[in-house]
Amino acid sequence: TFPNIKEHKVPVKILELEEVKQFLRIDLQDYEEDHYLNTIVIPSATIYVCNYTGLTEEEVATKEELKSAILIVCSMMFDNRGAMVSSQVKLNPILTSILDMNSVNLL
Repeated sequence: TFPNIKEHKVPVKILELEEVKQFLRIDLQDYEEDHYLNTIVIPSATIYVCNYTGLTEEEVATKEELKSAILIVCSMMFDNRGAMVSSQVKLNPILTSILDMNSVNLL
């Protein structure tokens, strides 16, 4: 090993941009939202699911139902981009059910 080189963790790719665009019904040829989706929405949705469940990105990537949960969170984030009070945003009951079934950090 090289002592001066720090190990860099490569982020786990759980969803492809095209999958998210199809789920959000965004034309695949429309590149206007790509940067926003890749840098904000997809990473934030993934972190949300990881934090909610207590699973790592690697563990989330192995569970197909959690990919669906990430897509639902992406949709909620994309559809509610404006400033909203948290009491105005209701969690999707299907999302909550999927996340609860996969949570390892329940008390």
